[in-house]
Amino acid sequence: MESSAERHRLERALAGSLPMAVIAPEGTMTGFARLVTDYTVFSYLRDVFVLPDHRGRGLAGWLARAIRTHPELAGVQTWMLATRDAHAVHESAGFRPVPHPECYMSVPKP
Repeated sequence: MESSAERHRLERALAGSLPMAVIAPEGTMTGFARLVTDYTVFSYLRDVFVLPDHRGRGLAGWLARAIRTHPELAGVQTWMLATRDAHAVHESAGFRPVPHPECYMSVPKP
């Protein structure tokens, strides 16, 4: 069971994002992604998932392409994402390895 703090954190994350879902014909959610974006200069695609029963059908790639072609995001200049194992899926939506990974930095989780 989730705590109220976890729920609040999720609600804040969604409020600051553009969430997208894949809905099956019967109305159940089969996939999800959210985009952290300013709608102009930068967009960070994250939290992409497809439920196990629906994997292998190209839904994650379709979802990434749908997000990349969303009319409100047409002017975005820089797109980013991080993935451990779905490089080929996201390449179908135009993502490529960063040209100079040595220039990128992050703040590690505590």
